[in-house]
Amino acid sequence: MRPTERGAGRPARQWRVLAGSALLLPVVGWWLRRGGVRHARTRLQALAGSRAAPAPADGEVLATARALAAAVNAAARRGPYRANCLRRSLVLEWWLQRRGIDCRLRIGVDTADGGLAAHAWVEHRGVVLNDRPEVAEHYAVLEGGR
Repeated sequence: MRPTERGAGRPARQWRVLAGSALLLPVVGWWLRRGGVRHARTRLQALAGSRAAPAPADGEVLATARALAAAVNAAARRGPYRANCLRRSLVLEWWLQRRGIDCRLRIGVDTADGGLAAHAWVEHRGVVLNDRPEVAEHYAVLEGGR
């Protein structure tokens, strides 16, 4: 990321991701309601076209991925549209793919307390990006998908 700073110490590129995510999160929510996860992912892939930026250098990949996750999470928490974990994760996956960063969307379930809870997050080479590091310990990851 460029050292150019704007407000709150965020680099300019991170502000673009934050603003883009604030716009994209409700659209992804609508796509999910309309056709489910596959439909939303297909629509996002169609949006992607070519990558928005060159892939970061090897030593910067994890830092860039974490910065993107922080921007998406901030947009979901503070933006006009409060997005759940699946919407946040789909948008983060899209940003990472646009940057050429390898990632995995994970969807897990938990049946503790007699109920059924589901949760989604994104990992880069086994490192959780948009949630607590131990999230995978609490949910059984569903197989399949990407």
